[in-house]
This record gives sequence, C-alpha cells and structure tokens, in this order.
Amino acid sequence: MLKAALSKEYEAFQRILRETRKKHGLTQLDVAERLGMGITQSDVSKIERGERRLDVAEFVLFVRALGVPPQAVLAEFERAIPERPLTRS
Repeated sequence: MLKAALSKEYEAFQRILRETRKKHGLTQLDVAERLGMGITQSDVSKIERGERRLDVAEFVLFVRALGVPPQAVLAEFERAIPERPLTRS
C-alpha cells in the first residue's frame, strides 16, 4: 500500500508542519481559529500527529493559516526526503 510505503516521508511532512507552526509562534488553537471551517485544536493536533491526513486543498489552506506560501513548505519537504523511484508491488 502506498500510504504504508511513504510513512517516513509523511512523518517528515508532519514534522515540517509542526516546526513551521512553532517557528511562526502559533499554537494549535491559533491555527484552528485562523482556519475556521469547524476545525478545532484537536483536529490540528491530529494533523500534526498523522492521525488525520490532509488532501491538497486542505494543505494549501493549512499552510496559509500558518502565514507561509505552500511552495515554501513543499520545497522544505522535498529537501527533507530522499529521492527514490516508486516501484510497483
């Protein structure tokens, strides 16, 4: 399964989201309030711990709530993960 194969990469993604939030001096509650849409502090925590994954649209809104352009987070993510080919099982 692709999700299981990319677990280390997703852990790096979670770490980057968490570190970016902290770097900007925001709490999980701050992010939830900026997002609105019924998102709670608990939801932000679940996202940062990988219990809830973000789709692309949610990712863009999430990082904008951090005050960061999505491209910056993606560039950091690309630097954090090794390049490797995906193979079919």
